[in-house]
Amino acid sequence: MKKKFMALMLSFTMVISITACGGTENNASNGKSASNQADAPTEDPASESASDGADGTSGSDSESASDDADGTSGENKLVENEANGLTIGLPAEFSAVDSGVEGMAAFTNTDKTAFVTVTGPFMDNNAAPDLLTEEMLTSMFQESGCSDIAIDNIGTVQQPDGATAVAAFATGSMDGDQKSNLVMQYYFMEDGSGYYIMNYMYPLDDTATDDIIADILASVTAK
Repeated sequence: MKKKFMALMLSFTMVISITACGGTENNASNGKSASNQADAPTEDPASESASDGADGTSGSDSESASDDADGTSGENKLVENEANGLTIGLPAEFSAVDSGVEGMAAFTNTDKTAFVTVTGPFMDNNAAPDLLTEEMLTSMFQESGCSDIAIDNIGTVQQPDGATAVAAFATGSMDGDQKSNLVMQYYFMEDGSGYYIMNYMYPLDDTATDDIIADILASVTAK
């Protein structure tokens, strides 16, 4: 299982600059940018998830990223983890693992069925959220080793620290395995100097992670 997890993590995570994948002119000609998707969220996903958990029991863990960022409490509490100059809130059962790749931070749950990778920062001040079209993101999922990609939604939101994040929610399979939930999140630094890429992969029947994925995405902030 450990070898399979590492193979999935390495093949799923990639380092490709936005402008290297099709170029600015090609991307600008595609009218379906992340910022004008018809089904993109109109508000921070964290606020919706936080309201869902409003009846939860408030905890006392001061390291909860969701408590700090959006007031989420109870069973949705996330624990802050440091990754390449960012902090990201993950469920308590997630822990850091050695990715074996320089510049890549990685986390997995106890069962090693879900994982998160963080790469960056990529210092490119030409990168911008509106360059992330559905076509480009699909291509990037495919280049990372995934097939049968179906993007369900692309959303652009403001992070608690003022940065802008674009997240693509999709399903896909890898190496002929069953389909999984896939999320690719771009975090554009507030000063416009560059960005990070976060990848998330977890089983379709993992309702626990699915219920809090919006909180996890919203928790990403610069240290």
